[in-house]
Amino acid sequence: METISALDDIPVVDLSNPNEDLVARAVVKASEEWGIFHVVNHWIPPELIGQLKEVGTEFFQLPESEKKALASEAKRLQEHGRKVLSDEGRLLSAVSRSRCEVRTPRHTDLSGITFLIANQVYGLQAFKDNNWFEVKYDDSRIVVIIGDQVHRMNNGKYKRAEHRATLDKEKTRISWPVFVDPNLDHVVRPLPELISGDDNAPKFKPYTYRDYKFHIWNRLPLD
Repeated sequence: METISALDDIPVVDLSNPNEDLVARAVVKASEEWGIFHVVNHWIPPELIGQLKEVGTEFFQLPESEKKALASEAKRLQEHGRKVLSDEGRLLSAVSRSRCEVRTPRHTDLSGITFLIANQVYGLQAFKDNNWFEVKYDDSRIVVIIGDQVHRMNNGKYKRAEHRATLDKEKTRISWPVFVDPNLDHVVRPLPELISGDDNAPKFKPYTYRDYKFHIWNRLPLD
């Protein structure tokens, strides 16, 4: 029987630790055991996160036609390779992909990794060991979610986090996910150094990211 656990069970990785080896081990442990974790002391200015939330909230108050126009502009900037070079491009990209979440069913992310910022309306839950764990938010932390592509590249060593968003009838939960995706034509397969020896046979077939998404969206068998 599935149960709901309390807050604060999700691992927290402190990036300010001067021992980089310990930080790396913490990331690996959280990825292997959970597939989802928080990072704190990440050096992203609180003012920038606050600005993102402010602009994102304003975005949801716009007429639908203006939302679509902004989303199209963000896509155009990304296609021209300016996503990481332009502050305007980064903001438009994040805002256009932000979500006003009412309820989303249990799923994993198709991407490689998702970085998530949310307002302080709880609702995101992660699944582990037959339990749903509430994911805590505040402005000091960013949620990191391992997606399908990293899971496949690691030959299943890192978990892909199953998660869902639940409904709060009184408050609106808004999240700003940043999806780290492969190029659509990039072939994703288990890394060669992880599949050597008889005990580490590849668990997943190679697919371009484009084909992988096509299979998932059309509910076609993969492996």
